[in-house]
Amino acid sequence: RLASSRSRYHAVPDTDPYFYYLSEKAFTARHHLWGGQKMKRWLKRGPWEAAASAIICLGVFMLLQPFLLILYTYSFVTILLGTLLFTIVSKFPD
Repeated sequence: RLASSRSRYHAVPDTDPYFYYLSEKAFTARHHLWGGQKMKRWLKRGPWEAAASAIICLGVFMLLQPFLLILYTYSFVTILLGTLLFTIVSKFPD
C-alpha cells in the first residue's frame, strides 16, 4: 500500500511536468543543427560509411601482412577507429 489513494504521502512522487517541457524545448532548439542545406550536403551517410569500411579493411590488411611490424602494431587501433567511425556515421541522415 505504498501508493494508496487514501494517503497523501506517496513513496513514489509524481513526475515534474517542467522536466518534460525542458526536453521538448531542447529538441526544438537543436533542430536547426540538422536543418541546413550546407549541413546536409556533407553529412550524407553513404560516403562516410564507405570511408569507415575502407579504414576497417585497411586495419585488417595491416593485421594480416607479414612484412612490417609497425603496421601490425597499429592494426588494432585502426580497426577500432574504423568501427567507432562506422558507429557514429550510421546515425547520420540518408
